[in-house]
This record gives sequence, structure tokens and C-alpha cells, in this order.
Amino acid sequence: MKTITIPRLELMAATIGARLFSSVKHALKISNIKTYFWTDSSTVLTWIIRREQWSVFVANRISEIRKLTTSEDWFHISTDQNPADILSRGCGPK
Repeated sequence: MKTITIPRLELMAATIGARLFSSVKHALKISNIKTYFWTDSSTVLTWIIRREQWSVFVANRISEIRKLTTSEDWFHISTDQNPADILSRGCGPK
């Protein structure tokens, strides 16, 4: 079985997020709405923003993300500020 790297898994999550946003936007018939996509992966953010030749796997997902969103919609959040990472950091109840 081939292992998938963490950056590629994070890219897949970004792709799923873009797809979900597109589906909800279409279902609610919303045309103009300012959106913010946050990632703690500087690698994924670089892939989305920069126009370079990536591997086929990366290029296909970046192409889809760019069709559904714009690079201006994507922002970086540090891991320690990312509420989605609380459980993965081993945070216990206070």
C-alpha cells in the first residue's frame, strides 16, 4: 500500500472544503459572497497561490480548487490558533 504524505492529505482536505463550499453555494443559490478558507498548511497555501508545474496529483487538485475558489479566498492560520487542530494537539479539558 502506498502511503500518502501529510501535505497531500491536507491538499485533499482543501479540495473537499472547496467542493463543499461550491455545493452549499449552489444549493442556496448564492452568487456573490465573500469567502475565507483557512489552512495551517503553508505547503497547500503555496500550491494554491503560486503558478508552477506541480506533480499530476497536486496539479489536478489545485486546478479544481482554483475553479471553485480564488487564491485571494485562501489564508494561513498558525497551527496553535487553528481550532480544528485542538484534538490533534492532545489538548485536555480545563
